[in-house]
Amino acid sequence: MSRYKHLPIYKLTYELLGRIHKVTKDFPREYKFTLAQNLQHEVIELVVLIYKANATPNKLPVIEHMLERLQVIELLV
Repeated sequence: MSRYKHLPIYKLTYELLGRIHKVTKDFPREYKFTLAQNLQHEVIELVVLIYKANATPNKLPVIEHMLERLQVIELLV
């Protein structure tokens, strides 16, 4: 089994997820179930992709998908 929780990128992304959750809980109702939910979903997906990239021998496709998710997160922020 691959170890991923010790990776700096995993730790920082998990911390980002906590911060996003903290900030978006105070979003106005009109944005809470659209923008906030999408942002949280994208960051969760990024955490999962970090795990997958660490667990697979062919990392390039997963890393490319991670970069796409990161672009979406930047746009949402």
